[in-house]
Amino acid sequence: MDFRTLRETRGLTNAELARLSGVNNVTISQIEGGRIRSPTIWTVCKLADVLGVTAEVVANAIAETKVPA
Repeated sequence: MDFRTLRETRGLTNAELARLSGVNNVTISQIEGGRIRSPTIWTVCKLADVLGVTAEVVANAIAETKVPA
């Protein structure tokens, strides 16, 4: 499951996830677009907290996100 799918299954928009996690909306968009492949551990943990999953699940979802061609 890629990161966008993970977010969507939790019923959150990018803006909602940004507001709840404190992670910039642009950063979330870049993660979902595959432009950020290795976010900081702080970012991963904040996203995981809001999404209700472990940091490992978030890291795996980011790894599953396709890199733009």
